[in-house]
Amino acid sequence: QSLLQHLDAMAAARAAVICLNWLLCSAGPGPFGPFDGKLVKTSDGREKALLPQGTLPGFHRDPSRENGGQDHSTFLLALPSGELLMAWFSGAMEAEYPMHIAMSRLQPNATQWEPTMVIDQTVEANWSNQNPVFIHDPQTGLLHLLHPHQYIGEGQGN
Repeated sequence: QSLLQHLDAMAAARAAVICLNWLLCSAGPGPFGPFDGKLVKTSDGREKALLPQGTLPGFHRDPSRENGGQDHSTFLLALPSGELLMAWFSGAMEAEYPMHIAMSRLQPNATQWEPTMVIDQTVEANWSNQNPVFIHDPQTGLLHLLHPHQYIGEGQGN
């Protein structure tokens, strides 16, 4: 196994633990916080981080209500540089507007994820953008984002 493969495996293992912990606590404010992206060691040696929601400026979310916002369908990518990228869809309610793609990055050896950002190109009126997938092209260095989108209000029927 090459050093790069070993580092990729270590980053992927770290990413899987972070991803799992984030998924468990992605409902918003509550007893889980603070949602500051800081890595915290657990008693069994794992690391966890709680990332802020990907909320658009001016959009208020009330997590105490069923339609108070959703953040899910995380995708985690370990880059050859050791960086971890996480993307998810975030917004009002699945299949409603606004629903867009948010992301964050963890630099190698960092102790805190970078602030959550909304990917501007995924904010489209009357469309719900979901289920992000990153693909990294090692030959060109380009990072591609693929995701489906559906017209709002049609639920699973479209």
